Amino acid sequence: MTLTAIIIEDLMDAMELLKRDIESGHPELTIVDTAQSVVEAAKALRKQEPRHLVFRYYVGRWHWF
Repeated sequence: MTLTAIIIEDLMDAMELLKRDIESGHPELTIVDTAQSVVEAAKALRKQEPRHLVFRYYVGRWHWF
């Protein structure tokens, strides 16, 4: 089974860093698309069916990946 992912991140620098980290640390995971907004993410999800989504969000002072 091929592991695929779409990265959803609004900050381009953070997206590039995350993409490099995933590509170097997890060569079994193929990034099939990226998105910088909800609209772009919806379009990407219509084109691809990734096994994983990678995104960042804040809740109060907490930061999750």
